[in-house]
Amino acid sequence: MLTIQYDLEKNLYDAIKKSNVMMVLWDTKGNIVDLSNYINNFVEASRNSILSEYWENNILPYKSSLNEDVNSFENEFIIKSNDKIINVFCTNQIIYDEYKNVKFILTIGMDITKAKKYEKSINTSSHHKSFENEIRYALKHEQFSINYQPQVDVKTGKLVGMEALIRWFHPSKGFISPSKFIPIAEETGLISEIDDYVIRTACKQNKLWQDLGYYPIPVSVNISALQFQNPNLIKNIKDALTESCLEPKWLKIEITESTAIKNFKHSTEILKQLNDLGIKISLDDFGTGYSSLNYLTKLPIDSLKIDKSFIDEISTNNRDRAITNTVIELAHTLNLDVIAEGVEKNDQLEILSSQNCDIIQGFLFSKPLSADNFENLLNKVSYIN
Repeated sequence: MLTIQYDLEKNLYDAIKKSNVMMVLWDTKGNIVDLSNYINNFVEASRNSILSEYWENNILPYKSSLNEDVNSFENEFIIKSNDKIINVFCTNQIIYDEYKNVKFILTIGMDITKAKKYEKSINTSSHHKSFENEIRYALKHEQFSINYQPQVDVKTGKLVGMEALIRWFHPSKGFISPSKFIPIAEETGLISEIDDYVIRTACKQNKLWQDLGYYPIPVSVNISALQFQNPNLIKNIKDALTESCLEPKWLKIEITESTAIKNFKHSTEILKQLNDLGIKISLDDFGTGYSSLNYLTKLPIDSLKIDKSFIDEISTNNRDRAITNTVIELAHTLNLDVIAEGVEKNDQLEILSSQNCDIIQGFLFSKPLSADNFENLLNKVSYIN
């Protein structure tokens, strides 16, 4: 059994020698390479680049998040140096080290076929951990920014709102889509920090535009399912409003239908508190969940947002057209406004207008804009032609 102690003054090489392990590497073509000749150089480089005292102060133990079938997996440590991270997975069967750009698999009493079976899931976990660290760094060093997508009144063509959307421009990787980093942020809990950042930034920016004399419009901010369960949610939102001096009526909180229904009692209580503050509430992605009319009548909300999936083929799909028409009629019966997102074509707009949809959002009018570009838009009369 290979054990790496918390007392890392015993170097890695001694630990490996005592374990009598077999060390193998898979190259980029999937071939097995014997690393017997490389182990000394690898360990020597590790010993020289990272002092044991530094190791002791920078070990971060946590439970593995690998598949359940890796039954022997016990602990993982991240050992940080000045310019690299070595992931060391400790177990009685397998250890995975990532050093520079070389991936090592050390197996104890395990045949090569079984060891290789685990390599993919371990590599994925390592990638996620690396990405998680980059997200943390981005939050700390202000690599994120907020774009604002206009929301337009269907009847008048006037700008009546905006949605705050997070963007990440990595210094070396360029633009990273939210679809890439949001799922990892949700898995690791970092989504709460991201939500807080978006709320605070959006409130400050909206207040700034109002102070500059622009016609006031509400800014919509999405709240994740995890953040919605945060006991400090109401306090965090109050703090954002206080710090920015933005009146609550100019902030709209969006939660997904599935989030609202999952814990209905909790959702109702939280939404009522937000409503009591004067904050508007919108039910996002409506139509993709399992809301009943009974639920809908009891939620303290102000608007419904029809999911983009129903808008995409509204001009060619009779079913989608019937669904949007029913949702709009239902919402109006309950005195709710309806927002259609993902509107990209004139024929979609024409149908939504004939169905008395209230507000549209989508590339037909504008893509999400940087704060500077949105300010340019505020300088213009915003009409649909």
